[in-house]
Amino acid sequence: MPTEISASTIAAFWNQVIVPYRVIERPIMLTETTGRARHETWEEWGGPEPARLFTRDELVTHLTELGVEADGDTVRFWEGSAVVPRSIKRWHDGATRALYPDWFAPLVIGLRELQDAGLALAEIGPVLREVHERAKTEWESGEHFADVLAGEVLSELSKRVLYEPARRFYLAFERLIGAPVDRLRVDLTTHGPERTIVASYHAETVATAPRAR
Repeated sequence: MPTEISASTIAAFWNQVIVPYRVIERPIMLTETTGRARHETWEEWGGPEPARLFTRDELVTHLTELGVEADGDTVRFWEGSAVVPRSIKRWHDGATRALYPDWFAPLVIGLRELQDAGLALAEIGPVLREVHERAKTEWESGEHFADVLAGEVLSELSKRVLYEPARRFYLAFERLIGAPVDRLRVDLTTHGPERTIVASYHAETVATAPRAR
């Protein structure tokens, strides 16, 4: 079954990342994540006990259900390149098999999206590890860790995929109207049967922004 992200995770992402997106006078640039990840297993990455373990074949099937293109050889390549944590080997269903946690899928989704955004695998590995560390910090007992990690992946993608177009829009808007931008809102909508996602940017100047009462 596809991974379900809880409504609270989506609401937190929307309220904290999209709606109050503010642009400052000198937009900050994203800090480059440097360093090379060690070839660690997902157990060494740490975190709560996964709710479910997948074999590699089950993981690939699960990813396919989520619309993510990846086969077993690709997953092994990512593991060998330290882009994602290595599987662990355990006795499972009558044989020793490579096993993956249920939170592995959000990592792969983030990996593919970061690739589409132009990042190299050597850059993506440290980013995913950092995102996982943040998720461990945010996780609370009783929460589904895969949901928490999915929320952190969404937050990271919002910065790396939405930030640069928004920054360019901000600078162009200021040049065109000759006034500083006080607030920039990003709206995401879907269109058509293929559910094409469209990002709309709405800028407010100091003069047009609603005044607090």
